[in-house]
Amino acid sequence: MSTKRARLPIAVGAIAAGAHLALCLAVSLGAFAGEGSWSWFIPFIADFPASILFLPFQGHLLNLLVFGTLGSAWWFLIGWGLSRLVARHSTNTASSGSGQT
Repeated sequence: MSTKRARLPIAVGAIAAGAHLALCLAVSLGAFAGEGSWSWFIPFIADFPASILFLPFQGHLLNLLVFGTLGSAWWFLIGWGLSRLVARHSTNTASSGSGQT
């Protein structure tokens, strides 16, 4: 596997995590105004089903810390995993179809 191909899943994961962190920062700065913690409902839905695991941390830590770190890590894993899956599928498809006319 080339180094360019090896770095692609990490890049895709980093982009997904960065977009999620930007969403969390926007919510924290008040871009999505709401009563109480309702403004954090958007990141909660974006992180679902992993956000269910974040519930014990809410109220003990800042929402930005919980969603910004754990949620961004979740989205890094989603982007990384999907990119690896697509790369593996495209490699298998290309190698299995090379002998056909």
